[in-house]
Amino acid sequence: MALGKQVPTAFAVDMTYWRVGVLNIHPRTRTVQVVLDGYVSEQARRAGAAPAGNHELTLPYSSELADGGRAAIYAAIKAGVPGWADAEDA
Repeated sequence: MALGKQVPTAFAVDMTYWRVGVLNIHPRTRTVQVVLDGYVSEQARRAGAAPAGNHELTLPYSSELADGGRAAIYAAIKAGVPGWADAEDA
C-alpha cells in the first residue's frame, strides 16, 4: 500500500510513488509524524532503489489513526493534508 502522486524534483525526474518510511505516534502531544519516502516508481522501489526524496507531515492524533495501520495513515493524508487530496491509492 502506498500513494501515487506526481511530484517534480530538482533532478528533472518526478517521484510518483510515496510510501510511509517513518511513523512516530505521540499521544501526549496529540500528533502523528509521518515521513513519506518518494520513489520514481513502484517498480524502482521494489527493485531496491533508494528514495529520491521525502516529504514530512504532521497529522492530528486519533486512536483510529494510531491503530488503523497504513491504510488509515494514507486516508488521513489524502483527507487532511493540503496538496495531497488528489493522490491515488497505489
